[in-house]
Amino acid sequence: MCKIDKGIRLTNYLIDVSLITTIWTFFLVLFANKYNIGSLEYYLLFFLYYFLFELFLDKTIGKMITKTIVVDKRGNRPSIFKIFLRSFLRLIPIDAFSYLFGTEYGFHDSVSSTKIISTK
Repeated sequence: MCKIDKGIRLTNYLIDVSLITTIWTFFLVLFANKYNIGSLEYYLLFFLYYFLFELFLDKTIGKMITKTIVVDKRGNRPSIFKIFLRSFLRLIPIDAFSYLFGTEYGFHDSVSSTKIISTK
């Protein structure tokens, strides 16, 4: 299991957020006139993107590109609860700032006892 640095984590994040934003924009174009779509729906999309990809594939599109996967602290597939918690904790604004303090593990990794590893 190879240690992942902040550069890979940032790349994953930028790819995933770009995709989420693209999907969000698509929904706005299609449904904004019919429905009152707001920030709650964006956060739901954000949560579901991470939760469903990591639940079924152990990785998001960003992780597919950088050849990384989500595992628990022992290197095994995380439980559904850990993936749920990990995805939910990403919604807390402090999570993004947790990388600024010298660690490649984010708040969502520490609390959910998960990490990402390289599959190369």
